[in-house]
Amino acid sequence: MTPNRFYCSALDECRVALGKLSIFNLWYFKKQLSMQLIVSKERQVERLHQEKMYLTSEVKKLEKQKSELLDIDEDSMGFGDLW
Repeated sequence: MTPNRFYCSALDECRVALGKLSIFNLWYFKKQLSMQLIVSKERQVERLHQEKMYLTSEVKKLEKQKSELLDIDEDSMGFGDLW
């Protein structure tokens, strides 16, 4: 079986990359990746916090509207004595 040129060039590139690989490089890339993940999570937490605050205010508005509608319903139907 004759060797494929693509596989040979891919193997050569892998050998060069492995030759450049060192413990320091692994540690450095791991550190960079973890820092990027932390920054990404902080942005996500901030966005989710703002969304939670907005939804909380919407729930309060809806609860207030509900209570007002229940008060109007009781007054208009004359069932205030039954409740």
